[in-house]
Amino acid sequence: METHHKFTFFVCVYFFHYTTKHRAAITDPPANAQIYKDKWDFDLYLNELNGAIGSEIFKHKSWIQFYYSWAGFKNYNLVMRVIETKDDFEPHAGGYDYLVDFLDLSFPTARPGREHFYIEIKNRISVMRSTVLHGRLWDDLYIGFQNHISRDPDIYHHK
Repeated sequence: METHHKFTFFVCVYFFHYTTKHRAAITDPPANAQIYKDKWDFDLYLNELNGAIGSEIFKHKSWIQFYYSWAGFKNYNLVMRVIETKDDFEPHAGGYDYLVDFLDLSFPTARPGREHFYIEIKNRISVMRSTVLHGRLWDDLYIGFQNHISRDPDIYHHK
């Protein structure tokens, strides 16, 4: 048996053995046991995200060009509009609304006249700025429904 298959077999057997051996602890808890949490304290997480909103770098629009140049994604016929929003995905009064043309990594004020892919992303301002400030992957924006995305055409872009 190949090593991969041996490992897969081992994991399956262990999982089956463990879940059947401990089934009573999972499906038949004591009557007074609390199974689900009834209070969630998100303040620690939200305070960290919200702290990024007022960071000095975001007082200067030049952060936009600096960030996308740093990221290095270019030579792709995609134009992206980014709108920083409140939690309800309505534009944030102090947020930015900008375009990035990844073909030449420019920042136009209007969509170019040529044929191009287009994506519009409405990001919650706290998560967008925290992602930029800490140089994190955009996965942080996709996880937890932190944005609304529309594409034309409706295809996933990767390079």
